[in-house]
Amino acid sequence: MVEDLVRQDERAYLDFCGGLRYYSGKWSADLQQAYERGARRFEAAEGRAPSTLEDAHRILDHQPLMQSYMRIQRTSQEMNWRQTVDAASRQADELEAAMRAAEERVPGRLFLDPNFVYPDYYWKVDFHLQPGGMARSPLAGYINYIGVEANQKGITGLPAEENKRKFVLAAPAPPDGVVRRVLDVGCAIGWTTWPLKERFPHAEVWGIDMSAPLLRFAHYLAVERGIDVKYAQMAAEAMTFPDNSFDMIHAHILYHEIPAAVGEKIMHEAFRVLRPGGVYAISDFKTGTRRTPFEEYRSEWSYRDNPEPYAAEFVAFDLLGAFRRAGFVDVKEEPVLNLSMRSGVKPA
Repeated sequence: MVEDLVRQDERAYLDFCGGLRYYSGKWSADLQQAYERGARRFEAAEGRAPSTLEDAHRILDHQPLMQSYMRIQRTSQEMNWRQTVDAASRQADELEAAMRAAEERVPGRLFLDPNFVYPDYYWKVDFHLQPGGMARSPLAGYINYIGVEANQKGITGLPAEENKRKFVLAAPAPPDGVVRRVLDVGCAIGWTTWPLKERFPHAEVWGIDMSAPLLRFAHYLAVERGIDVKYAQMAAEAMTFPDNSFDMIHAHILYHEIPAAVGEKIMHEAFRVLRPGGVYAISDFKTGTRRTPFEEYRSEWSYRDNPEPYAAEFVAFDLLGAFRRAGFVDVKEEPVLNLSMRSGVKPA
């Protein structure tokens, strides 16, 4: 397995990066208090309470604790990716050979499009600071697999696979309980595809993503673990599946990584490929809630420095309304860990 390619010193370094990020993430209460102290000084000077993002900048831009928090959050990620890329580069030939061997050993489960054209909104962004983004490096799958593990521990304190599995288990099944075919949209390296197969062992499970490097590594991992899932390269807003193909569709932390207009198109595509009575479940950031200037400030920094260029647009997006506009009924929202699970049913 590829885990064996990571030396113990490299793994220790990545654990440190994740721990450093998790440690600074625990400063939320202290940051809130620092803001409130600054807000009282602002109100005394201005004769009004802070009410805008610009006001929050005046209060926090030069606040030492906030500056330390932002530096640690950013630098820990940069350290994480630098170590991961170094490890991947050192093992590039072995990784390529492993993926190719899996494709030869178990054909018919990986479908790549040699003519696929990446949209600019995806191709040009280094999401979460991952060097080369999700598709520009042929080793992006391995880099994502190793790097996200440390990154996830830095957010929730949980290993990435354990964290992702919780969202899959929380996703509602179709009301009639029939699950024969499942689709994981924006599956990356299969973080939520494997748990879907574990949850529905008798179903045919597919994962789709735009990134060929991610999908090749996803296929390799599935073969090594003996998990029977299929992967295909396609844009979720223009799926090639026929109408009424799936009983259940799942998307995890996809929508905040794409423009809102693309998310609207995906919603309609999901409705098309679901069979009547099927369910679409999305776990992602909370949306539509009024936020304080302090909350807006922290979000703006995260979106800019993470980077997540479409996240602010998503937070203002009416996702539940998008379900209804596409034709879904029984639209629901429930909290799951630090995110929200929304779902809708295609009328039978």
